[in-house]
Amino acid sequence: MLGELLDGARVVSAERGKVAIDRDTWRRLLGDRVAGRTEPGALAGGVLTVYVASAPWAQELSLLTNELLERLKPTKLRISSVRFRVRQQIQSSPGGRLKRRPAARAPMPAELADRVSAVEDPELRRAIADAAELWLGRAAKLSAKSAVPSPRSAASRSDPSGRRSAPRPAASPSTPESPKSRRR
Repeated sequence: MLGELLDGARVVSAERGKVAIDRDTWRRLLGDRVAGRTEPGALAGGVLTVYVASAPWAQELSLLTNELLERLKPTKLRISSVRFRVRQQIQSSPGGRLKRRPAARAPMPAELADRVSAVEDPELRRAIADAAELWLGRAAKLSAKSAVPSPRSAASRSDPSGRRSAPRPAASPSTPESPKSRRR
C-alpha cells in the first residue's frame, strides 16, 4: 500500500514539474550511468525531451535512440522520438565531480632525488617531489606520443620545388591577358 502511494506521488510530482517520467523510474529503466548524466523532460506530441550533461553525451545517446525507446516502453507513454538538449547543471557523476584518471608519474633520477632530499622542510620536500614526479611523467607521456610514427606526410606530393614543368610562355606586352589564359 505504501509503495502504491509513493508511486502515485512520483507520478503527480513529475506531472507538476512538467516531466514525463519521474527520476526514480528513469534511473531504474535506463541505469545509473545514463540516468546520472541525463534528466527526463516534457513529453509533447510523442517527442520526449531529454536533458543531457554535454554535447558528446547527446551525440552518443542519439545513436542509441532505438534502445532508449525500448527501455522506456514499460512506462506506457506514447513516445515516438527523443530530442536531446544540453543542460550544463546536470551532474556528470555522483557528488558533481568528474572522475579523472590519475596523472602519470615517473621516478626521479638519482641526482634529482638527492637534491630534493636535501630540502629541510618535509612538507616542501614532498611537494617538490610530487611536482617533479608529475612533470617527469608528463614529459615521458608526451615523448611516447611523439615517438609514434605519424601518418605519411604529403609534403613530397605537395612540394612545388620538386616538380618539373614546362616554362610558361610570357604574355606579350601589347596584348592584354584574358582570364582564361591565366587559368592555364
